[in-house]
Amino acid sequence: MNIVYNIFIIIIIYIIYRIFNYESFTNNIYLSKLELEKTLINNRDKYYDTFNKNDLRVRNINNTKDYIYKIKNSCINISAKDKKLINNTIQIANNKLRKFKINGFDGIKASKIQWIIGLIDGTDYEYGLPHTRNYIIIIPKKILNNSKILLRVLIHEKIHIYQKIYPNDLKIWLSERGFIKFRLKENNDNIRANPDIDNYIYKDLDNEQYKSIYNELPLTINDVKYYPKNNYLYEHPFEYMAYTLEDLINK
Repeated sequence: MNIVYNIFIIIIIYIIYRIFNYESFTNNIYLSKLELEKTLINNRDKYYDTFNKNDLRVRNINNTKDYIYKIKNSCINISAKDKKLINNTIQIANNKLRKFKINGFDGIKASKIQWIIGLIDGTDYEYGLPHTRNYIIIIPKKILNNSKILLRVLIHEKIHIYQKIYPNDLKIWLSERGFIKFRLKENNDNIRANPDIDNYIYKDLDNEQYKSIYNELPLTINDVKYYPKNNYLYEHPFEYMAYTLEDLINK
């Protein structure tokens, strides 16, 4: 009788535990290799349409159709172990986000945006860098070995997702810091493509343009110089926002 009673109690405790941790374990979406491949190849956000000749050069492709093989070679399934690790890190990220709010960014709203994760491996696709496509956060497998970097990447990319979902909030943040749209970028501007930014060149209060320009005959995505200061913060106001808020949220 005591054994049955003990088993009953254990089951009740487990059910209660799962109820109170339901969001942590079931609300996040993890794309399979095939799901991620399909999304990236479909190019619904028209990201590949923004490539200039040097964007093609650093990816070692002649055109965007050549990219399909590299995409298929890069997307991977996410193991149960890796899902657990990412789930735990997402919980920490959400806790940090919920405590942060400024004009133009509401951490509670950000934490409520569903986490959709895809995993890549190697450098064939986007040089193995973390980024967003549509509302999906793309994570390179190599950063799963460092929990601190994973946390920062998740928060950084969630800020980019927030920018896409809440453009009016983004306008407030940009306006308060004096950023204004200067003009649409053109292929001959030699500006590096980035799925986390829009297609405009912006100016700040000092009339300085924010952009990342490829070096002469670049070999990798990272062969660029940033303006007005040669620091990744100045690639674009969207990146400036993501990096500065990422630092503030992680303090």
